[in-house]
Amino acid sequence: MKNIGKTLKRMAAVGASVALVGATVMGAAAVKLSDYPKPFVVNGVPASNLAVIVGDQAAASDVVGMGDVIAGLQQNAKISTPVPGAGGPRVKLLGDSVEIGTPTDLLELNETLGDVRQTLTEFDLNILKGGSITTQRGVTKYNQYLNFNETASYRSNRVIFTEDEFDNIGHFFHVVDGDQIFDWTLEFEEGFISDVEGSRLRDLEDRDLNILGTEYAIVGTKFTNTTGDTRISLLGGPVFDSLGEGDKKTYTLNDRTYEVEVIIISETANSGDGEVLLKVNGQTLPRMRSEEAEPTADGTLVGIRDIIATGKDTQSSVVRFYL
Repeated sequence: MKNIGKTLKRMAAVGASVALVGATVMGAAAVKLSDYPKPFVVNGVPASNLAVIVGDQAAASDVVGMGDVIAGLQQNAKISTPVPGAGGPRVKLLGDSVEIGTPTDLLELNETLGDVRQTLTEFDLNILKGGSITTQRGVTKYNQYLNFNETASYRSNRVIFTEDEFDNIGHFFHVVDGDQIFDWTLEFEEGFISDVEGSRLRDLEDRDLNILGTEYAIVGTKFTNTTGDTRISLLGGPVFDSLGEGDKKTYTLNDRTYEVEVIIISETANSGDGEVLLKVNGQTLPRMRSEEAEPTADGTLVGIRDIIATGKDTQSSVVRFYL
């Protein structure tokens, strides 16, 4: 009986331990990582017994991690309440966006953008995505950046506590009229080379670039040998197509419809490079050559990338254009 009693006590102790572990595991399973910041912050209110603790022998990385956790919880411990009768326009974010501050370095009062983030790259904004250009000399990669300069002329671009023109009092990102907020840089890596024919960089022409999310074509170049100055003409738009002489086609752009008709393509004009006459929604535009653009009645630009004048009866001349 003694042995049986001891065994029962041991079994009871083991059973109690198993029950406790089971309760702990089941309790942890009730809260998922996707629920964060719950249960620590619920509806903007932190838990009354919330505490973030590291041991006195904790590694430095653990202490830094604790700071990230605290900053993240503070960001979520807020309640947004609309202000009745507040004037001024409402801000709506569209397209690409990035938060300037980080959990460990927030954009604070009297700080400029450059105090927190000096540079934005394609890893921050999709519109800064780089690419490559292929010429007869090889493949050259290019990158895009937004740089927030920290020179004296940029110091007005900061967060301040003030009253705006609609009598709202609070924190605002303030930019003095006329001040520059950032520099945009398009950087070509080594290998972007072209032969010079007359004053033109032929290897670069008719190549495509993605600039701030829009495809552009290099439609013209000019190199001045005496000064080294280089001019590159770009043309682009959301609609790109080609039509032959006499063709007519309808396009939709920004919920508007545009009927484009090629009236005539002159093969002998412009020293043999060609010239085109277009009609858009019944409006006849001025004659255009390659690299030129003209506005329609509503201000939409129609740009000519190039004119392929064949001069053959069996093959229609073609114009490639942007809208």
